[in-house]
Amino acid sequence: MISRDYMDILSPLNFWGKDQYTGIPREELLGRIKGMIDVRDLALIITGVRRVGKTILSKQYLKVMLEDGFPRETTLYVNLDEPAFQPSLSTTLLEDIYASYRHFIHPEGKAFIVLDEVQNIQGWERWVRSMMDRNEDCFFIITGSSSSLMSIELGSLLTGRHIEQRLSTLSLKEWLSFQGSGDTLYSSRNWKERVIRAYLEFGGFPSVVLNQDPTLKMDQLKELYQSIINRDLVSRMGLRRVGDIRTIVPMVAQSVSQKVSATKLHKTLKNLNRDLSSATVNNYLSLLEEALLFRFLPIYSSNIKNRSLYPRKAYCVDTGMANIAKLSNRPIWGRLAENAVANRLFTKYGSEDIGYWKDDSGREVDFVIGRGDNVQKLVQVVWEISEERTLKREVDALRSGMERLEPEETFLIIGSGDLPEFGPEMKVISLFDWLLIE
Repeated sequence: MISRDYMDILSPLNFWGKDQYTGIPREELLGRIKGMIDVRDLALIITGVRRVGKTILSKQYLKVMLEDGFPRETTLYVNLDEPAFQPSLSTTLLEDIYASYRHFIHPEGKAFIVLDEVQNIQGWERWVRSMMDRNEDCFFIITGSSSSLMSIELGSLLTGRHIEQRLSTLSLKEWLSFQGSGDTLYSSRNWKERVIRAYLEFGGFPSVVLNQDPTLKMDQLKELYQSIINRDLVSRMGLRRVGDIRTIVPMVAQSVSQKVSATKLHKTLKNLNRDLSSATVNNYLSLLEEALLFRFLPIYSSNIKNRSLYPRKAYCVDTGMANIAKLSNRPIWGRLAENAVANRLFTKYGSEDIGYWKDDSGREVDFVIGRGDNVQKLVQVVWEISEERTLKREVDALRSGMERLEPEETFLIIGSGDLPEFGPEMKVISLFDWLLIE
């Protein structure tokens, strides 16, 4: 049904209604998206945890199209979290909005359409597929806060017709650009370490980074954490035992960069008088992944059985989020540093070609990047090496991995303090410098 009411609702959120706030450009991401513009029958799917910047990024892309000469009317942004749409969320709503847009705003020609928080519409992928089959001249950007967007249904309906971009919180390079050159962090001699500590403590959610007050940063993180729990876990996924998830999330956050298993969590919960089965706990861990709040890294092995049997290591989407959600107030700089490295590796390589590794003596390498016997990199992360035994433990693990896996490159990343020197076979680098160049 064509209706002017749809356009009246959408007008304040669209460039043809009024100028839009687009924030600080994330140039690297925009460059990737812009390269897809001339590919017909392609949808870009941007996933990411709540408030990671999906809406702003999609509007930045629309603005780039305007700067390239496309009229404002060629863009359409649809927020499917809009309260006015809630009673009628369906593919019929999508069809009615599109028909009304073509009738009142942009009758013909290329259109750049953003469907924001599309997981609210059941069957949306069928509607997008039908638009492509009808040869509608549209480029779709689809965003959502759930990994369920990348479903079996999507894979079958849009095979070869979609690209996924999982949006991370700000990289250190982006974090620095958001801070600006006048920040007092840069005024001391050891400013790089101060920057790293601030980056790890408060993380990279854009709105948190832009706030200069540490107390308000923590308040923002607490509010965001509660929003993810309430809206993306309890409400959206229909959880009934709310207390269980509120207990499990801090336990997993406390264990970032460490191995977690449903069995171990089951035993801990039982000691807290929460008698959940291992299967139930495992289901909760899957929900944390689906909400894009955590990733769980398997052991690096070509043996599928090994990958499923060994416990996985937990990494939070954001170090600031892990810091606010964990049980203890005690600093965990080393594990936050490893978490930051993990997030950067996930962004660059995806999750399929990364794992941790350990030898028969229990010596462990934090990250192996490769596929099968073709190993590109070994990466070991340590906060500081003030004690000789710490250095020996980390280097022995790396050398064992180098001997067994024969990687192309090996990195020892150090968060704080002086850097030891080794031969060219092992590159020692500060966390600050590695995060900037990787």
